[in-house]
Amino acid sequence: MSIDDVLLDEGGAVMNVRNATVGAVGDGSTDDSAAFYGLSAGTYVVPAGIYRFASSGTIAEDVILEVKKGGAVPS
Repeated sequence: MSIDDVLLDEGGAVMNVRNATVGAVGDGSTDDSAAFYGLSAGTYVVPAGIYRFASSGTIAEDVILEVKKGGAVPS
């Protein structure tokens, strides 16, 4: 099992954005907009990868993103 598939617990529920439930891919070509804009309240780990946003939107105010080394959003 890789970190991409794991629900992490660091003192509370922490979901990996690359988990199938969230659906971000982080391959630099897939549009990850819906995965991030659809997040509900909570803490999410964003592992290394390039997350592409093809549309603008808003990530909920009560979402915490823990971006790990190598995680990027191209401009």
